[in-house]
Amino acid sequence: MSWQAGALLVLLGALAAGFVWYERSRPASRIVALVAVLAALGVAGRVLLAPVPNVVATTDIVLLAGYSLGSAPGFAVGALAALVSNFWLGQGPWTLWQMVAWGGIGIAGAVLARVSVRRLGRVGLAVAAGIAGLAYGAFLDLSVMVSFGGEQSLDRYLALSARGLPFNLAHAIGNAALMFAAGPALVAMLARFRERSEVSWVDRDLPAPEPPPAAGRPPPAGSRRSWGAGAAGALIVCLALASAGHPVTADAAVADAARWLERAQNRDGGFGVAPGQASDVAMTGWASLGLEAARRNPLDVGKGPNPVRYLRQNVGALRSTGDLERTVLVLAGAGLDPRALGGRDILEPLEERRRANGSWEGQVNLTAFGILAQRAAGRAASRVRRSANWLRNAQNEDGGWGSRADAESEPDSSGSVLQALAVAPAEAGRAAMQSGADYLEAAQERDGGWALTPGAGSNSQSTAWAVQGLEAAGNDSGRVR
Repeated sequence: MSWQAGALLVLLGALAAGFVWYERSRPASRIVALVAVLAALGVAGRVLLAPVPNVVATTDIVLLAGYSLGSAPGFAVGALAALVSNFWLGQGPWTLWQMVAWGGIGIAGAVLARVSVRRLGRVGLAVAAGIAGLAYGAFLDLSVMVSFGGEQSLDRYLALSARGLPFNLAHAIGNAALMFAAGPALVAMLARFRERSEVSWVDRDLPAPEPPPAAGRPPPAGSRRSWGAGAAGALIVCLALASAGHPVTADAAVADAARWLERAQNRDGGFGVAPGQASDVAMTGWASLGLEAARRNPLDVGKGPNPVRYLRQNVGALRSTGDLERTVLVLAGAGLDPRALGGRDILEPLEERRRANGSWEGQVNLTAFGILAQRAAGRAASRVRRSANWLRNAQNEDGGWGSRADAESEPDSSGSVLQALAVAPAEAGRAAMQSGADYLEAAQERDGGWALTPGAGSNSQSTAWAVQGLEAAGNDSGRVR
């Protein structure tokens, strides 16, 4: 077999593995759409700048895709940008080399994000872009030596690289300049999109109440979803907390809901959005929390695999901050160590995502659940003081909290924050908790429940969060009228 044929087989294998990896990562539909948009920008960044020798914005775009969205989306953006742009610039054996090179830069962007905890500034991003440009050039120099035959040796490669050095330097300098000018703004934009895309609401032709939040995060107005397992999980927690006021009725309801959850469990041990739907790590987490609130250990649920086994086997699907937080709570409730789930420490990436100001992704609900997860895992109260202070500062004048620091108050977020402050250092929030409880009492609807937004009508989800918040603040929810 010739050098050329062997290299092409290796490249094809790498690309096939990369695209299979991307598909198996099960990206959300919004991430798929963003990958397509970024790949199109990568094409434009190459085609439109073609008259300028070796100044290519594609490398910057691909690097930022991996940095902001993760390795699999970064690979897909790079490979697709190379393939599609060559329909204008010319296809050939070099296309495969370019696809692998830019796909690798997308993966490198994700590695850079993990190492730097996504805290690189303007200069750091510019340096990374320059290095990426040089690495891309070095790989394409190798493609020239292999593709056009002749002696395959280090001396010949170095000679070819020396001839191409001015072009590679132009590429690297152009990358660094473009990244220095626009990198931070693009990172911020993509980060906001990623945070909003970590939870997707699925339309189904089934009657559905308000969808459940991801780790306490309320859904956008107008979204619909059949969310059976998550609803039952939240309802069980609500009834368990309220059982002091009506023990017989509540205990019976909790038992009924727990039995419903067990019947809804899939054969793989997980739970889907509704009975008969494919298992999902988010719904499995919510259902497990509900079972634990009903004093049912998930390790004991299931005739075959249990929910914890499902989560362990699908640990790679725990990508969002909410997934990590929820799973830490499930494992702690089951008496297991979150530092060893399927050979993965899920506390470490959770801590890495906490920002310098103490919040998780600038979101109230994720920060509240981050505190709960840290404390459930045995972390000292002092370790969450910074996060608790951030929540206290995010409180609105009416005493409640919204999904973000500048959002309108609603019961779901307020309830989750009150639970978090209850396990944080006392100085971080006793006064804030009382104001939050006063807000919840004032927001109660005439039917006794709570609505996500005024006038939307009470729903079991918002009522559950409100009741949990009141109980966490030391108020008897059964006396709230």
